[in-house]
Amino acid sequence: IVDIVDVIGIDLTIVQSDIMEAMRIGVLDVPDYRDNIQYIAKLHKEEIHILSSADIRNIKQLQGKNVSFGAIGSGTSATAPVIFNALDIEVEDKNMSNTEAVAGVRDGTLAAAVFVVGKSADYFTDIPKDDGLHLLPIEINKDFQSAGYLSSEFIDDDYPNLIPKGKVIPTIAVSAVLAVYNWSENSARYNRAAIVTERLFENLSRLQRGNTYHKKWKEVNLDTEVPGWDRSTPAQKQLRKL
Repeated sequence: IVDIVDVIGIDLTIVQSDIMEAMRIGVLDVPDYRDNIQYIAKLHKEEIHILSSADIRNIKQLQGKNVSFGAIGSGTSATAPVIFNALDIEVEDKNMSNTEAVAGVRDGTLAAAVFVVGKSADYFTDIPKDDGLHLLPIEINKDFQSAGYLSSEFIDDDYPNLIPKGKVIPTIAVSAVLAVYNWSENSARYNRAAIVTERLFENLSRLQRGNTYHKKWKEVNLDTEVPGWDRSTPAQKQLRKL
């Protein structure tokens, strides 16, 4: 999101929808982001995973404890502060890679670790079933909804080594968003972004057909609005054609 504003040659980026909230509360400092950043379409969902040690049974128990917020610059590092700010929970946040974070929860260095990724994620497949680690439930609330989060859940088929058979764990999800710089209309950069927008709208049905492409494409609905964001002019024009 910084690159799309500051780096010459970057027109589009895929980011999480809560990046606007992260900038609003000061997690990221991006000048004039409201004027410069728009979106073409909401893409797939990415679930919020909070992997926890056995003694932590709810998210409130993380108050004051060590929690990984992901590697610096990752999507998780922007999302985790938004979530804990909304829940008014203060933790000792650590910036670790996904591999380091899983190891930290397993060895007790961390009470929990946050991961933002579409389920089912490979990070957890090597955790033995009897390790006692589990995923914490997160209930949707008004603050989460206003920031653009969606309700979701984990079931045992998603993570059989972490979730007992038949159990459902509620969580929230953030949307991946195809973002675009707000170029002046009919400039060369605007026209290039408009071509990408047109191709996406024309060909989405091909990406959603059968099992050739990733199943997450089936979650994409080009009509869906993203709270807190402005839709780009080329995308608005394509929507009128649907």
